[in-house]
Amino acid sequence: MAVLLVLLVLLLTEPGFSQTNNHDNDTNDRIGYFCGRNAVTSLPNFVKNRNTTLSDLRMQLLSKRVVYAKAQALSAGDPVFAAAQCRNYLSVDRCVACFDAGVSELTNCSAANGYVIFDNCFIRYEDFDEFYPDPYFMMDGTGSQYLSCGNNQSTFNQGVDGVLSNIKDATPKTSNYYVASITQVTSENATVYATAQCIANINQTICQTCMNAAYDKLTTCLPSTQGRFSDMACFVRYSELPFFDDNQTTDITTVLKGEAGMPLVSNTRNKSNVNCNYDMIGHSRKLVAVVAAAVGGVVLFFLILVLWLFYRRKKSKKTAQGDFIYVDFSLILTD
Repeated sequence: MAVLLVLLVLLLTEPGFSQTNNHDNDTNDRIGYFCGRNAVTSLPNFVKNRNTTLSDLRMQLLSKRVVYAKAQALSAGDPVFAAAQCRNYLSVDRCVACFDAGVSELTNCSAANGYVIFDNCFIRYEDFDEFYPDPYFMMDGTGSQYLSCGNNQSTFNQGVDGVLSNIKDATPKTSNYYVASITQVTSENATVYATAQCIANINQTICQTCMNAAYDKLTTCLPSTQGRFSDMACFVRYSELPFFDDNQTTDITTVLKGEAGMPLVSNTRNKSNVNCNYDMIGHSRKLVAVVAAAVGGVVLFFLILVLWLFYRRKKSKKTAQGDFIYVDFSLILTD
C-alpha cells in the first residue's frame, strides 16, 4: 500500500521544477529579503490588494510566457504596486516556481512595501509606482546591495576580471539589458559562466550605474570561484560551474564593438571624424552654390534670349507695316 502511495505522488508531481544536469550550480538560493517600514491604513484592505497584485503577476508570467511583469491594485485604499522578474535563462515553470517561493516569503510581511531576491528571480511591491522607472526612488532600508562570495578559491583572477568587465560594459547596451557569457580561461584550464541582468523599464544610465557597482563589488570576491551581486536595479553572477545552458549565451562581441559591428573609436578619432564631416559639408555647400550659380546663369541667358527674340520680332513687324504704307503712298502720288 505504501509503495502504491509513493507511485501516486510521483505521478501527480508536476514536471519542470527539478534541476537539470547542466544546472548543478543552480540552487535558487535566497539572496535578500526586506520587509519595509511603510505602515498600512487597513491591514485587510492591504492584504487583499497585495494578494490580487501578486496573483496578477503570476498569471502574466505563466500565461504570457514573459520574464518580467508588473501589476497594481488600488481598491479601498492601501494601493499596491508590484513587479517581478526572472532570469532570462529560466523556463516558464522554473520562473513560476521561483516566484511562488518569493510569494511565500512576502506574505509574512505586514508592511506596505517589501521585496525578496533569489538567484533566479525577484519580487518587489511598494505603495507608490515611481520605483518602476527608477528602482532607487524612495528606497526603504539600508540593505539595498547584496554580495556573496563562494568559499572555493582559484587562480584565474585575471580571466574572471575580464569577463566581469565585459558584461559590465555590454549589459546596458543590449536591447533587453541582459547578457549570459561562457568564457574559456585557457591559461587556467577553466570555464567561467557569467550572467548579468538589469531590471526592465529603467534607462541605460541607471543600468550602467548598477553594473559599475556590481563590478566593483564582485572583483573583491576574487579569487573565489563564484560570486553574486544584487541591487534594486540589477543582478550579476559568475561561477566556474554551469547554471544555464550552453545555447543560452549572448554574443557580446558585437555589442562591445558598437552598432553594426563597427569598432568603437576613441574621442580623438571621433573628433577627427566630426571635422571630416564638417569639411564634407563645406564642400557640399560650395558645390551647391556653384551649381545654383550655373543654373541661374543659364536661366538668365535664356531669359535675355527670349526678350531679344521678342524685341526683334516686334521690330520686324513694325518695319514690315511701315514699308507697306510707303508703297501705298507712292502709288497714290503717281496716280
